[in-house]
Amino acid sequence: MEIKKSNTADLEKYTKLFRLFGLVLTMLVVYVALEYKVYETTSKGLEIISNTDFEEEKEVLEIEIEQNLPPPPPQNAAPELIEVVEDVVDVEEAILETTETDESERIEVAEIVNIVEVEQEEEFVEDVPFAIIEDVPVYPGCEKEKGKKAKKDCLS
Repeated sequence: MEIKKSNTADLEKYTKLFRLFGLVLTMLVVYVALEYKVYETTSKGLEIISNTDFEEEKEVLEIEIEQNLPPPPPQNAAPELIEVVEDVVDVEEAILETTETDESERIEVAEIVNIVEVEQEEEFVEDVPFAIIEDVPVYPGCEKEKGKKAKKDCLS
């Protein structure tokens, strides 16, 4: 049996072209969607209906605003000369008093409270050099072992 396919109807040749066309079309749709602008619209139809129902005359008030502008400078006036004045004013320095107290000054206390000292016994532990320690600490469960080497092996 012979395959009845014509070489001109074979679409597999154009798969890359169709894929690229699909990508370009997708990018175009996304670009248009991002650049789409929406403007607010006013409903003029409602305004016309509302204006025809109520025939009121609106008064227009005219208000005149007076502007006070400075007069223009004279055209033939000479420019003002700037005078340089020397600083001859003496500035007096303010002396600030300190709020700190000295040991020689007496501080008055409003209320005197008696404080009772309680003596506590301090436990003083002397430092023991390592050379004097004969018995090494033993890991629980290794107490039954005899000899230092056996205890060390049990610990490790």
